[in-house]
Amino acid sequence: IITKRPIENIHDIDALNPPDPRQSFSFAQNSQFLNLCVQHGFGLGFYVSSLLERIVHLAGVELVLKWMIKQPQAVHYLLEMVLSYTVREIELYLDTFGRKGFGISFAYSFESQPLLSPKQFEVFCAPYILRLHQELYRLGVRSFSESLCGCHDQTLSFWCRELAPPPGTVFTLDHLTDFDRAESLLGDDYPVSGNLSTILLSEGTPQQVYDTTRGLIAKYHQRPGGFIVAPDSGIPFHTPEQNIFAFLAAAADAAKK
Repeated sequence: IITKRPIENIHDIDALNPPDPRQSFSFAQNSQFLNLCVQHGFGLGFYVSSLLERIVHLAGVELVLKWMIKQPQAVHYLLEMVLSYTVREIELYLDTFGRKGFGISFAYSFESQPLLSPKQFEVFCAPYILRLHQELYRLGVRSFSESLCGCHDQTLSFWCRELAPPPGTVFTLDHLTDFDRAESLLGDDYPVSGNLSTILLSEGTPQQVYDTTRGLIAKYHQRPGGFIVAPDSGIPFHTPEQNIFAFLAAAADAAKK
C-alpha cells in the first residue's frame, strides 16, 4: 500500500536526491542472493525494472503520463536521474561480484501499448533504453534478458532491429504480442521465451495449462534460434500449485518425445 509517493507535484522533483545504492534495501537483498549464488556455484545476475517503471514508482503512472504531454522536460529530467542511478547501481554489483558472465534482466510493462503510443515510446523510452545498454556494454556486460510484458506490436522494430543486443540475448514475449511476427523478426541470433498467459496459468484449469504448454512446445521447439517455454510474465502469487505442476509436467512429457 502506497500512502505517499516521493513525487506528488512538479516542485517535489527539486527536492529529490538519489540515494547511495549501497544504502538501499534492494541492494542488500540482491547482494545476499548473489552471495548465495557464488557459494552454490550458480550464475550471477539480477533483475532491473525499466527506467520508465522506476520513475512511475516515484510519481505514479497517472502523473507521469500527464507530464509526458504537459511537462515533458520533467519526465526527461527524471529519466536522466534514474539512468545515472541505475548505471551506478549495476556498476557496484559488478565491482563486488565481477563482470564475467554477469547477466542483467529487464522487463518493460509500462512501455507497452496501449499505455504508451509509439510516438511516446520513441521520445521517452527508446533513447534511454539504448543509452543504458550502451553503458552496460562499456562496463563489460554481455548477457541480457529482455521481457516485453504486454503488447509491443507497434514497437517491434526497435526491439528486433534498433536495440540489437548481443546474440544469445533472451527475449520473453507476452501472449498479447504477435508472437509469430516477433520471433520471425528476431531471427536465429536470439532465443525466444514465452508465451503462456499468466492469466491462464493463474485462473485456468490444470488441463488447460497442460494442453496450452504442450501446444507451444509442439509449435516452436524446432525454432532455429531456440525456444524456452515459459509464462509470459511473473507468476501471480495466487497461482494454484496444481497449475504450476501441470506446466512442469507438460514440459517434462514433451522432453520424453
